[in-house]
Amino acid sequence: MAKREYRQRELRTIGVGNVSYSDNKRYCLQYYDFDGEFTTKELNKISELFPNDCIVLKSKNGYHFYSLTLMTKRPKKIKRKVFKLSKKLHQDYCTPKNKMKNLVLRIGPKFKNGLVVSDRPSYFFTWKFPTPGSLIAKKHLEFFYRFLNLPELIFKYYYKYCNLVENSFNIVYYHTGPIIIEEEVITID
Repeated sequence: MAKREYRQRELRTIGVGNVSYSDNKRYCLQYYDFDGEFTTKELNKISELFPNDCIVLKSKNGYHFYSLTLMTKRPKKIKRKVFKLSKKLHQDYCTPKNKMKNLVLRIGPKFKNGLVVSDRPSYFFTWKFPTPGSLIAKKHLEFFYRFLNLPELIFKYYYKYCNLVENSFNIVYYHTGPIIIEEEVITID
């Protein structure tokens, strides 16, 4: 995959992109980032983005919502829905100034001058369990289990009841603004 460069910002971190490939098909995963504490009303609006499953991670400033379900929707359509919700909830996760083609959510700690200023997000709760038989991104699931404290019980549920699909896995190195380097990562060892 060709590398692209954009201007840099102060805090550095890594994230996971929401576009994935398997057997030459493009899939998307649904993501959402909410800064602050949410109300039940806000949580219900966020849950509308996630028709199948939803895992919530806690970050220093809020919550990251992830779906591991592989969807065939176009990335622009997914991003547009997220933009509309971000605007409605007065969030800045997805804005018109955002130069990233796809959605990215942080999975690593934030660094400033070589020091960690914000730990990596960690598992908080499962908002929606996947429908049995759902197509699930296997690499994402394994990554969440190994590095983001996804409980073994949740991991086993996905493994037992869902169709796990071998998929690509995008790791994005970025500053807390635009992406600075993007690369394709195929395996997790």
